[in-house]
Amino acid sequence: MAEQSREEVPETENHTGLSREEIINLLMEQMRYRQQLIDEINQIDAEIAEQTAIYQQNQLVAQQIDYEAQQLRQDAGPAVATEMDNVTGGPHDD
Repeated sequence: MAEQSREEVPETENHTGLSREEIINLLMEQMRYRQQLIDEINQIDAEIAEQTAIYQQNQLVAQQIDYEAQQLRQDAGPAVATEMDNVTGGPHDD
């Protein structure tokens, strides 16, 4: 049997009951599905990276705003700082 050419081996001798063509089609479908999943994962990774960058930028902006608000409080004096805190809900140094 080992000397038989490929053409002489019966189509269903692969113990699955499927023809070679059916097996190849199933494998190709599986490869396409796998690539689709990889593409979706890559897209999600890109979206996460973008959202992370936006979050980090927002954190920097928030820190800058907090710093500037603190400077304004110091420059304005205690009475104005207390009024600012009442409006913004910020810290009370009373």
